[in-house]
Amino acid sequence: MKHKVQISEKRFLKNVNIRKALDEDENWEDFKNMSVMESDPIKFYKSGNTYFFQTAGFEYIWKK
Repeated sequence: MKHKVQISEKRFLKNVNIRKALDEDENWEDFKNMSVMESDPIKFYKSGNTYFFQTAGFEYIWKK
């Protein structure tokens, strides 16, 4: 994304509904721990009114 700025996990979670990215019986800590085991740590970004994170070659995107 053009003009992306890396942000903290706390700021990211404050601005998005993370449940949309999780399986029905999964919580954020489970998802995060699995992602860290499979790849580099998750990186969180903001670009305009869009928030996203990158992990294991994927981007999960939320637009406000």
